Amino acid sequence: MLRKTQILDASVGLICRAGLTGWTIEQLAREVGCAKGLVLYHYRGKTELLDATAERLVAEILSNRVAALGAGTPSSALARLWWALLEEVSSGRFAASVSLRTIGLPIASTVSPESLRTAAAAALDVAPEALAEGVTIAAMLDGLALQLLARRSEPTVREAYDQLWVSLVAP
Repeated sequence: MLRKTQILDASVGLICRAGLTGWTIEQLAREVGCAKGLVLYHYRGKTELLDATAERLVAEILSNRVAALGAGTPSSALARLWWALLEEVSSGRFAASVSLRTIGLPIASTVSPESLRTAAAAALDVAPEALAEGVTIAAMLDGLALQLLARRSEPTVREAYDQLWVSLVAP
């Protein structure tokens, strides 16, 4: 029996590979190996499915960023976060999330951007209040990922990334 989560997993994969223009319910049904009607049984239409796909992508991106800031030295945590940004861009996940945001979907996430602030504070051994709000940190990281997506030189973006963290923790 096909589950709703399998359809959502396939939807995320399809939009990451094919982009918004290559994502259709028909293509998704072919990929899952079911009838279009079964997709529509679980999701009442394209908008509901795209909402769920966007929510999943945004939550995964935030979760991966938070996880990257896990245990270790501040420099190893920031290095893992950098690699997480590179992976978001190379996998198509970041581009897919951007394309979904541009069509005006109200994207809610089960993961709070504030968890990013908390994780960064723990990784850098500073009080959360010493850092910008989580939504601001997420937006700054998104800006760097956009630069990578636009094929700006990786060393140039890495330098901006390093400067971002120096400016966030400088007294």
